[in-house]
Formats: sequence, C-alpha cells, structure tokens
Amino acid sequence: MDFIGAGVRVKYGFVKVYAVGVYSSAKSQPELLAANTDKSLRIVMNMNLSVDKYTAAIMEALTPRMNGQDMDKLEEFKSLNPPGELVQGTEMVMTIKGDTMHYRSTTGGGGKIVSQVFCNALCDTFLGASPVSPGLKSAVVAKLG
Repeated sequence: MDFIGAGVRVKYGFVKVYAVGVYSSAKSQPELLAANTDKSLRIVMNMNLSVDKYTAAIMEALTPRMNGQDMDKLEEFKSLNPPGELVQGTEMVMTIKGDTMHYRSTTGGGGKIVSQVFCNALCDTFLGASPVSPGLKSAVVAKLG
C-alpha cells in the first residue's frame, strides 16, 4: 500500500491528540472509499491518553455513523486494547479488507472485527463528509482528487 495522506486530530481547537495517516493502493477517492479496496489507518499518539478515553472518542464518532446496526462491534473494538495508558508515540494500525478490520497496537492490543457496517463507519469517520481530521481529508483529496 502507498501513503495517501496524513492529518492531525485536534480537540478543543488546539489540543493535537494524534496524527493519522492513510495507506492504500487506491488511485482515486471513490476507489479509496469503496468497500472492496484495502486501506490502513495508522494513528500515532501525540500525547498521553488513557485507553478508555481513546476508545470512548472512537466509539462516539462511530456510533451515529452505524445507524443502530452492529452496535455490539463497538464493545468488541473497546476490548482490542489492553487497559492502561497510551503514551506519546503509541501506534495503532487499523487495516480494512472488505468487511474486516484488523487491529494492532504497540501496546500489545490486537484482533479483528468483522462487520461491513463497522468498517464503513470507520472509513466515514476519517474520510467521509464530516471527518474527525479535516486535514487528513484535505491531504487525501489533494493526492487522489
């Protein structure tokens, strides 16, 4: 997969929580968003944050995008990280292949979630119309058009 773009997740207008990068072999934005296109999201923490706060924020972003479907997958996502602290520099990689999201973290967390609804919501969170990192979306648009 090729590097497509990167951005920063900013909270409260000035707190840079993490950097996020997108990797894929896609040659256009519609291809990148297609369910059958493999893609990876790599998150690198810019500050220390508890696993609970990290997973709560991701779950909060995913919940409305899942439209009440496969909501049990949010608890599965929560269980992919061991309890504790995500220190600055911690990396999490979410690789989406069809209806499966493979997850790994430098904290030792890992696993997979099988749900097209979950995978679509995750992509929409970072690459959709109202992304959590507008800079990431801008970088992807600039690269892929």
